[in-house]
Amino acid sequence: MELLKFQLQSVGYMDGVMYIGVGVSGFAAAVSLSHGHLSLFSLIFFVLIATEFFAPIREMGYGMHLVMMNTKMADRIYTFLDSAAVDDSQENKASLPTDIKEIRFDNVSFSYDNTKILSNLSFTIPKGKIFAVAGESGRGKTTIAKLLQKQLSVSEGKIFFGQQDLADVSLDAVKESVMYVSPESYLFNGTIYENLALATDMSQAQLLTWLNQRHLMTFLQDLPEGLQTVVGENGNLLSPGQRQQIICARALLAKRPIYIFDEMTSSIDSENEQLLYDYIKLTAQNAIVLVISHKMKQVLQAEQVLFIDSKRTISLGRPEALLTTNAEFKKLVSTQEELEAILHG
Repeated sequence: MELLKFQLQSVGYMDGVMYIGVGVSGFAAAVSLSHGHLSLFSLIFFVLIATEFFAPIREMGYGMHLVMMNTKMADRIYTFLDSAAVDDSQENKASLPTDIKEIRFDNVSFSYDNTKILSNLSFTIPKGKIFAVAGESGRGKTTIAKLLQKQLSVSEGKIFFGQQDLADVSLDAVKESVMYVSPESYLFNGTIYENLALATDMSQAQLLTWLNQRHLMTFLQDLPEGLQTVVGENGNLLSPGQRQQIICARALLAKRPIYIFDEMTSSIDSENEQLLYDYIKLTAQNAIVLVISHKMKQVLQAEQVLFIDSKRTISLGRPEALLTTNAEFKKLVSTQEELEAILHG
């Protein structure tokens, strides 16, 4: 409101100055015309010149408005940064062990703008198994991922990494332990090797051996430059499947104790879907893995599923059990299977 008031006042004042200036100039020119000192053409030209002369004054008013608006925005940014710094300084700065056996949600609730997104959520994600969170968009799947990364704080309840309360863990420690992987994960405009080297100190020869032993990124055999292939800005010179395989391989090389794969198999064909899920299975052998997906074909391959239905009711169990106990889960699986059959003939 203060900014709007200033804008109206400044523009109004500057408009007033401009119109008064043009009016006085026009009056003086008209007097000169009546006394024969100016021709009609000269009068019109003089008024036009006067208008152009005073126009920058009006622009100055608009410029002052922009300065005020940007000052307000800067104040908000600095206030946010200051509050973030205060929050971080108040943390106990607890670190996390490298070998975390499980993540546990203990009666966790989360609300946003007085709307409850998650309510009394309790479950455990064990190391060594794929744990999937499934449900249609807008059910709270991404909220769970953000809570685990401390991008959001729980409204009620606690989240434990092993025996450590997440509320007592520093944000830096969480970033070092949790690897978030999504189709939006970034590839730099360099070679495939340069992108993978961000997560490892292996030489090219060592990296090729590592990939071959695990049957990863087999598409390299079809690229003349191999690991020296330039990926382009954010991988735009690669196919979506190749790009996402590199992202997954880089994540696996990072050797984090906790991984969140968020809709990693979206926007790719079924062959690449399964290849990416093989990466996820490989990752789960030595880490805690949470898979967020709306593709039920992938969800059915998980050992444990947390399903959020249309009423935000939580069902937890093995996928084959949910197929018999949860009608909405079964319907979603059947609908997607029918669509797959239509698409693939």
